[in-house]
Amino acid sequence: MMYFILQIIIFIVFIILVHYLWNIFKDTFTVKKTKDLNTTIEKYKLLMETNLSISKDKVLELDKVDLEEKEKEIIENDLNQFMSELRMSELRMSELQMGELSIL
Repeated sequence: MMYFILQIIIFIVFIILVHYLWNIFKDTFTVKKTKDLNTTIEKYKLLMETNLSISKDKVLELDKVDLEEKEKEIIENDLNQFMSELRMSELRMSELQMGELSIL
């Protein structure tokens, strides 16, 4: 019984010793990474400011653009054609899926 308790104590001491050695080696032989949050925040703010200014410029440019009625009609027809093709492909896919289910 005494031998068992002695073994437990030795293993606990060994684990503690390995733990502290690991920390010493880690602190001694590795380079600490430091982040400068101030420059990161400044870069983020600058990015957001430029992005917002670009967005405002684009909105102003789009407001200035005045499409003629023919161009609007062409765009609307293209959109309607695209939507009808999309609906048709969805119907085909659902028919195929229903056919696969009926086979099973």
